[in-house]
Amino acid sequence: MRNNRYTSGWHNLVAKKKGSARKASAVDVTIGERIRARRLELGLSQTALADELGITFQQVQKYERGVNRVSAATLLDICTVLEVEIAALLPPRKGAPKGADDLAALAPLLAKITPEGKELVAELVRTLAARGAKTRKN
Repeated sequence: MRNNRYTSGWHNLVAKKKGSARKASAVDVTIGERIRARRLELGLSQTALADELGITFQQVQKYERGVNRVSAATLLDICTVLEVEIAALLPPRKGAPKGADDLAALAPLLAKITPEGKELVAELVRTLAARGAKTRKN
């Protein structure tokens, strides 16, 4: 019987075992849900997104369901197609300030606002920040 690299010798130490790849996690599911939500918000089909990315619509389905993990490079490509910052697709960090996730979700909405509207939003944020600073001093 001839030995092969998966059954004998030092190869056993370095050969990948079937099924040893990391499985998708809750983070992958969250990212997938956010990809789907943004895609639907833009009115894109899975096929249209897949065509833009150069992958199959089945792969988009797997990403959106969190079955397959999205690589960093693919995630950047998805963000480009969906016209969204990467932070909007990522779950909040543990220990992130309360509301940080809500702010990331606003990014795609802010992109749709006119320049005049953006200035009004900026003024609102500056006013709220100033009030918050005064409240903390008291």
